[in-house]
Amino acid sequence: MHGILQVDRGNVVEQRQEHLPAWVAASRLGSLKVSGQSVTLWFQMHGSSRIDAREGSFHLCRGDWMLLERESQPLLQVQRNALTLGITIPADSWDRMARRFPSQEIPLPGRDHLHASHRRMALRLWRQGANAHKDDAHRQRCLETLLRHLASMQPEVGALAARYPRRSLQRQRQLLMRMQRARLFLEGNSHRVVRLSELADLTNLSIWHFAKTYQALYSESPLASGKRMRLERARRMLLATSYSIAEVGRACGFENNCGFSRAFRAWYGTTPSAIKANAESVPGEGSVPMAATFRGH
Repeated sequence: MHGILQVDRGNVVEQRQEHLPAWVAASRLGSLKVSGQSVTLWFQMHGSSRIDAREGSFHLCRGDWMLLERESQPLLQVQRNALTLGITIPADSWDRMARRFPSQEIPLPGRDHLHASHRRMALRLWRQGANAHKDDAHRQRCLETLLRHLASMQPEVGALAARYPRRSLQRQRQLLMRMQRARLFLEGNSHRVVRLSELADLTNLSIWHFAKTYQALYSESPLASGKRMRLERARRMLLATSYSIAEVGRACGFENNCGFSRAFRAWYGTTPSAIKANAESVPGEGSVPMAATFRGH
């Protein structure tokens, strides 16, 4: 397709600083490193991929989307038979849009999942922008419509405004961006226990202020979020890899097998061994080598 940076067949491409937003299609074991100051937006259309960024490592499955800040400089690695679509947006272009539109119409950094109808809408807008490479104005309109579509699916913006009505919209957005950054950091480092002091430093807030704001916004404490994300990662590993239960526990930041099993059962209502046995009883599940998505921590 014209006007698209295509990365596939195991090629590794580095994209340096651009002056205009760039449309990206990555597939078939392709890898893309985004350098410079660019906000990046990713959609997982088929299969899975891994993103290594300043915030940590992330596994995207079909339907997932992710928006990363300008300092993230992600490395995208697409698995075999997978397709990841993206848009890299130079920082100055992003800032111009942020000034022109209300804060509620610009999505915040983070990740979520698109259900079928929303995924089709996102794909249609991405294609329209990609095919309009000779019409910068039309391409920009497609990008802005796509961003507004994603922003409409982030109810945290309205929730924060309700909790902090005396803050200006700009201050509300700044605070929410800090919380989203911390939430991404927790997920991206789900191989270990993240200390509360790390998150407070990351958001430039006191430990007390950070913990109170996070709890009010997400209805769970930062430590509870971290534990939940580590257990979710453990379940994925039990289902998709040949690692033993003890190895999975260690890879998800649990010091011993007993503590891991207790925490897993308390959260899922069943044991890691039951999940492992169920995966091994399904042909093709539970017997594969350690997947690339879980390497490198």
